[in-house]
Amino acid sequence: QIEEMTPPSKFSYRWLPGAVVKDPDPNTTLVTFTLEEVPEGTRVTVLETGFEGIALEKRAKAFQENTDGWRGQFENLERHLGQHA
Repeated sequence: QIEEMTPPSKFSYRWLPGAVVKDPDPNTTLVTFTLEEVPEGTRVTVLETGFEGIALEKRAKAFQENTDGWRGQFENLERHLGQHA
């Protein structure tokens, strides 16, 4: 679910970490991407909040899966930007 879109500097959405189609846990996290011009180019900041609302029995796993997922996405972003530098 998109929460905010302020081109070209901010985009945020909600999603259910580790969700399956029939997951009874309605608590989501909020992912916010912010782009900021800096002397070196553009700073990309990604902030995911709301893990405190995830059921305790799912929280640690969801946090670890998301941490690993974001690490992979930033590797993809670095690779892409390196090809277009």
